[in-house]
Amino acid sequence: MKSFIPVLVLCIIVGIAGHAVAQNYTNLLQDKSLRHWTLPNGNPVEEGWSFDPDGALHLVGKGDNILTQGEYQNFDLWFDFRISEKGNSGIKYRVQKYETSWLGPEYQIQDDAAFPNQEAKHNTASLYDLVDRSNSIFERRYLP
Repeated sequence: MKSFIPVLVLCIIVGIAGHAVAQNYTNLLQDKSLRHWTLPNGNPVEEGWSFDPDGALHLVGKGDNILTQGEYQNFDLWFDFRISEKGNSGIKYRVQKYETSWLGPEYQIQDDAAFPNQEAKHNTASLYDLVDRSNSIFERRYLP
């Protein structure tokens, strides 16, 4: 993607499923902290990312992708987002490292008005380059 501002996550709530017992839950943005996160090179997140007074995570200027330190199989991903004018970003999940890249499905986030002539599967809320947001697989069946 052109002018890709790397964003992996804005807000995540992760649920770890048990068998028939109560489920444990890990909030990965607890206490406005990035202690559960790392940079792709394994270093701690120290620059670029910050929390506003309401607790929203945002990227200031250009920064690096961030990844969870742990791996999660069963999770709920909930977030709200704002994007700058002409912004182009996304949230990747279930990523795997292949050589020097982290690959995985991406929820596309961008200023759609700034990119009027692109393919539908590149618009906000699409599974970037795979499925456009009008596909019935995105029907909101499981939300509370």
